[in-house]
Amino acid sequence: MINTWLRIHKVLPSGSANFPPVPLQPQVWIDQGFNTRPTFFGCNASSTQGNGGYPLVVYLPNSPLSVSATNPSTFKLQYSDKDRDLFLRSVTNSTERPLFGPKKIVDGNWSTCLSCALIDRSRNRMNVTRSPVCEVCFERYCYHDGVLQPTRQ
Repeated sequence: MINTWLRIHKVLPSGSANFPPVPLQPQVWIDQGFNTRPTFFGCNASSTQGNGGYPLVVYLPNSPLSVSATNPSTFKLQYSDKDRDLFLRSVTNSTERPLFGPKKIVDGNWSTCLSCALIDRSRNRMNVTRSPVCEVCFERYCYHDGVLQPTRQ
């Protein structure tokens, strides 16, 4: 996420792509727990046009209980059926039943919150207010874009 932000804002020509604000210091990810729980980046669209100024990114880390099955070596070109099944089970668990907090509990509202994120840009383009349920979800899962970001020089 950090490298994607840097690539878009520091390497690509200005205006060729956009990406929401993310914390640029790895320690912030650890301190805020973004490395262990789902987080929505780009929740506050600056426009009702297109993707709202930048996309809303749903970040699903490979933790806390996911085995590293979803992060194999890029040099490995063939996988056994067992490896494939482990990969798909890990992805399913981290997407459908991510764990939260020090007690590693499943949020019973996660599927609703994920649904809210998936439709948010369409809702924004139609100039429709977020539902109260989605507001609660966004309060819970959004990275609040208040961290100062470096500017293009």
